[in-house]
Amino acid sequence: MKPLVGRFVRLEPLDIRHVDGLVEAAAAEPSLYRWSPVPQGRTATVRYVVLAHAQDGGTAVPFATV
Repeated sequence: MKPLVGRFVRLEPLDIRHVDGLVEAAAAEPSLYRWSPVPQGRTATVRYVVLAHAQDGGTAVPFATV
């Protein structure tokens, strides 16, 4: 699937290559995520990406906001 590109943001199909950026973003200011579950650390984030692809019997299309 191709990325969805807008003027200010790009949505890319979520992939293991996004893990490092997600880990960095989650660690930068944890108080931003106090009301929603955000994985902390590399292991939890890898698990999150794998689970995102397993949802809905493989029909879900998770995206990373870049």
